[in-house]
Amino acid sequence: MALSSKTVRLASFHEYSMGRCMAWFSWESSAMRAMQTLCAVGICAGLVLMAAPGFAQSSASGPPIDTESSPEISESVRAILKEGVKLAEAKNWQGAHAKFLEAYKQSDHYTIAANLGSMEIKMGRHREAAEHLAVYLRKVPADKVKDRMRALAFFEEAKKKVGSVQVRVNVNGADILVDDRVAAVSPPVDDVFVDPGPRLIKARKAGYKAAESAIEASGGSTHQVTLTLEKLPEEKPV
Repeated sequence: MALSSKTVRLASFHEYSMGRCMAWFSWESSAMRAMQTLCAVGICAGLVLMAAPGFAQSSASGPPIDTESSPEISESVRAILKEGVKLAEAKNWQGAHAKFLEAYKQSDHYTIAANLGSMEIKMGRHREAAEHLAVYLRKVPADKVKDRMRALAFFEEAKKKVGSVQVRVNVNGADILVDDRVAAVSPPVDDVFVDPGPRLIKARKAGYKAAESAIEASGGSTHQVTLTLEKLPEEKPV
């Protein structure tokens, strides 16, 4: 049966439209498969990262930061650190922490602070961990990228368990206290980290009236506290 020119045009348009639709669905399916592949790769990469030694949530038992390449650390301190590393590898967190703390008292090197922080994470002492890891992240050279990323993972884990307080005091050199514990001196170089619960933030300095502010801290919370010290009148000589 002969087809009219109009019918042929409609059939051609239909075939063209179906071809475009099939091409679109083919492209969309390819795109979806590509996205699924990328997501799978991303998930796998994330799992690889989480399994990497030193990652905060991994089961790695050793400290995250290498101290062998730090020439500023004396041989006597390095010997103490090696003892701490052996204890950490044996998953003796408290013993390793004691050795790292002993070394830190002799040399406040930033790598020792990081190793202290890693053990404190393992021991559940998150406030102290945040304090030590903040020291490391502030002092570590920019070229220590891998060590910095590993310490940052520990730091972020610690911060989820404590409150972070940004304290501003109108007078430099004042003691900043948390529940009567001296935590920093104004102006503080890092946030003041506090355990969850009601906390009293206080500033004091000789010759000034102390100032304080109460907060309710929780894990991952951030607070801004401004304390104004008023100068006391000078006592006139008798």
